[in-house]
Amino acid sequence: MTSRDYLWATMCVVLSMPRVGFPCEDIEMFDAWVREPPPLVTVAAGYFTLKNNGSEPATIERIESACCAEVAMHKVLGNGDQRRMTPIPELVVRPGKIASFTPGNAHLMLIAPSQPLQHGQSVELRFICSDGTSLRTGFDVVYGQ
Repeated sequence: MTSRDYLWATMCVVLSMPRVGFPCEDIEMFDAWVREPPPLVTVAAGYFTLKNNGSEPATIERIESACCAEVAMHKVLGNGDQRRMTPIPELVVRPGKIASFTPGNAHLMLIAPSQPLQHGQSVELRFICSDGTSLRTGFDVVYGQ
């Protein structure tokens, strides 16, 4: 067996092994809600709290939803009176830790909803983790929080 054959065989074994740990399955999500946007506004803000109950870090790479064209994670940075939003490319939550997306802080941007988001509705968002697993969560649309 040549070194190339050995490398190929090792890669095949490693790639065929089952994944160990499923971080999205270890995530507990609560307080998930979307603020109802004013009429004709094409973006809405979403908030939630999650806890990683697993023993490994959970990395959320992206969020998808049929309710809108795009879902993006943002955080608000500020010095004094100057505040600006900046994208969060991925969210890493360490084992046993909590991440909170709250008004005036980190939040989701639900961009270009396919239909108006109104109080009393619920929209489903799919959080996709780096290991390929996902977590589906319903977000209640609420007025004026």
